[in-house]
Amino acid sequence: MQGGSGISTNANKLVGAGHNGLATAAQLKSMGLDALVVDTQKRVGDNWRLRYRSLSLHDPVSANHLPFIPFPSTWPLYTPAGKLANFLESYVEILELNVWSQATVDPKRTKYDPKTNTWNATIVRVLSDGSRETREFNVSHIVMATGLGGGQPKMPAPYPGQAEWDGVAVHSSKHATGADWKGKRALVVGACTSGHDVR
Repeated sequence: MQGGSGISTNANKLVGAGHNGLATAAQLKSMGLDALVVDTQKRVGDNWRLRYRSLSLHDPVSANHLPFIPFPSTWPLYTPAGKLANFLESYVEILELNVWSQATVDPKRTKYDPKTNTWNATIVRVLSDGSRETREFNVSHIVMATGLGGGQPKMPAPYPGQAEWDGVAVHSSKHATGADWKGKRALVVGACTSGHDVR
């Protein structure tokens, strides 16, 4: 695609280059449908690569295969996050999926047109030289593949007295390694997968 502003057409836009976004793009490509995947991260797989070091998928490998290229038979039962990140990056390369990294759909300039039954979508992305490019697209579908929380950590409102407390309150998305907490006492709030991982 040409650089600079302008209006382009593409059949579909996928927001999010994680597991589901890439699997959808691969399926659409296999059906001869054009699709562009946009993701805010610098590299495909960074949504897994940049999280806490001990992170592994909590589902067995058989539940996480992608279309057309399953994980090798020697793959670990519970996939480490960094290993999955590298696989996703390779998946894009091998299947030649059209992915724009460091790109976002501008919600203020993206609107549905009921007259044409299409979306006018504006995408802003950072180019390799650090400059920003704005592109407008008229598309038939937008697929939101941004995960359960849409990539936005949800912290509860501060507790009474929290501002005077000299401790640290941190979301699991900001957790890097248990070594940071050696010799300290911590309370983990929440009993889902991240809560189990960080405790």
